[in-house]
Amino acid sequence: MRHPTPTTTDETAPFWQGAGEGALVLPRCTGCGRWRWPVASACPGCGAPLHWAPASGLGTVLTFTVVHRAASDALAADVPYVVALVALDEGVRLLSNVVGCAPSEVSAGRRVRVAFEPAEHSGIMVPVFVVCEPAGPTRCAEDGATYVTYHRLEPHER
Repeated sequence: MRHPTPTTTDETAPFWQGAGEGALVLPRCTGCGRWRWPVASACPGCGAPLHWAPASGLGTVLTFTVVHRAASDALAADVPYVVALVALDEGVRLLSNVVGCAPSEVSAGRRVRVAFEPAEHSGIMVPVFVVCEPAGPTRCAEDGATYVTYHRLEPHER
């Protein structure tokens, strides 16, 4: 799948450096241990400073959509593709693509693991997810809610 070149900043440099080394690296609180994404200057829970640490890269699809009509010409060759909200086991959520399988194999509750693909034109490695085990109900570590809802919207002609 093609990926646009991400915007990198000094704040997110450790994230992209980790991705380049094949690791999902996220901010973690030095006080309470809570993981944080997106990047913040301090822990929203206890106010302690954050440090960058490797995450497991394992998570669960909370919700997703299958894109049948690309938003740009650059992505047109990749349709259909999956965009998913993934709850990492560490309790944070990432929005990314699920790759390496047919869109019909993706469902809410499906376990996934991080992988990395190069962004087009820059070579910056971008985190994506691949399916790693069968679907089933799951609890998100962050809020304890159960996510098993799936609604399919059929493509239509205009």
